[in-house]
Amino acid sequence: MTFQFDSLASFMAMGTHGPFVWSVVVITLLVLAWLVLWPLKLHRDALVEQGRLARIEKARSEHAASSPQ
Repeated sequence: MTFQFDSLASFMAMGTHGPFVWSVVVITLLVLAWLVLWPLKLHRDALVEQGRLARIEKARSEHAASSPQ
């Protein structure tokens, strides 16, 4: 078995296709990272919002219980 490239520099250059290949690799990795991180951010934001709404509801119920009727 023989290798296509004889050095790391020729592997990085991939003939004349290196810039295209490596830009596609970078774009692909960025998209994959976004597909993992965006749902995590949305989940965190939803938990923060639920906590905020729970604090508001607790304050309302405490205020209603303490106010004279």
